[in-house]
Amino acid sequence: MESQPKVMPKYLVNGFFALGIVGAVSFRSLIVLGKVAPFLVRPIWYLGVLSYVFFFLYRYYITEKRRRAIVSFNLIEKLEKGEKLNEIETGVNIYLLNSVIRSKENLNYLIIFILSVVMIFLDIILNF
Repeated sequence: MESQPKVMPKYLVNGFFALGIVGAVSFRSLIVLGKVAPFLVRPIWYLGVLSYVFFFLYRYYITEKRRRAIVSFNLIEKLEKGEKLNEIETGVNIYLLNSVIRSKENLNYLIIFILSVVMIFLDIILNF
């Protein structure tokens, strides 16, 4: 059985959130940069790709950490059977819930959505 996982420090959560936003802004700015500053397209594309590489590697790590905790402590089966959880299993559940609450992935998705809509409108405006 694994040890009880810990939630990542806030500075790491915020740092990777910022990295994801950098990637999102980079990719969504490319279409406008192609029109106003074409020389920046390639460097910004690389910035976006590198940002996303590390951001999604981090997200993969977090998802796998959560899955391992659920599987290694048989949490689904125990909860389905209504079994009482011991102190460590309760701590793992608290970790999972805190991890979801502390995550900024929903805010990241919202920002990516808004940036996408804004960039579509900017592209339409720049083309007409």
